[in-house]
Amino acid sequence: MKICKGYTRIVVVLPSIRIAVKLPRFYIWNAIRTMFWLVFKHRRWRRIWQFTFCHPEMWGTIPHFLLGGIHANWLEFVFYVKTRNPFLQPTYFSFFGLLNIQKAGKECTLELVDVWCNLQEITNMGCFPDGHAFANPANFSLEDGKLRMFDYGSVGTCEVISKYGDKMFQEFDPNFSWEKFKKLSLHIYTQIKRLS
Repeated sequence: MKICKGYTRIVVVLPSIRIAVKLPRFYIWNAIRTMFWLVFKHRRWRRIWQFTFCHPEMWGTIPHFLLGGIHANWLEFVFYVKTRNPFLQPTYFSFFGLLNIQKAGKECTLELVDVWCNLQEITNMGCFPDGHAFANPANFSLEDGKLRMFDYGSVGTCEVISKYGDKMFQEFDPNFSWEKFKKLSLHIYTQIKRLS
């Protein structure tokens, strides 16, 4: 059993039965502190509405502290059920975002720069706006040379996967090396420069 903590969720990986259980994290003290700061310290009555009734993905807000993990879990489940994209690690079940059961996979051991540059090359910089999700190799599983994503619980990540998911699944090269790519690019650039 392995326990991993993210900002909005805790993941319990059970490799013997090949599942991962995702549970939301709640930051009740941060929500109370934010409300106290708005009401008593700075008397920003108009901001209370904005900090209380906004999207759970907005960092530093009361919904984010209380509902961020639930929102991410539910979004992962709904997105997988709707798309069945092969790039996604399957999410089998969700109890309204309070508990997700996902297929566990072998964690990707490639270097961060190699994964990031390979995905940037495949998507033509399309995954750049959501660098948090796509730059971290721990968010991926690599089995039989195919890359699959574990952590796709944000709207930005879902948009990138909707657009490039099939392409990333088909074209990802586990032998990609940023150093080789950099040398090849430099060689091509010098050849073009010499010809012009």
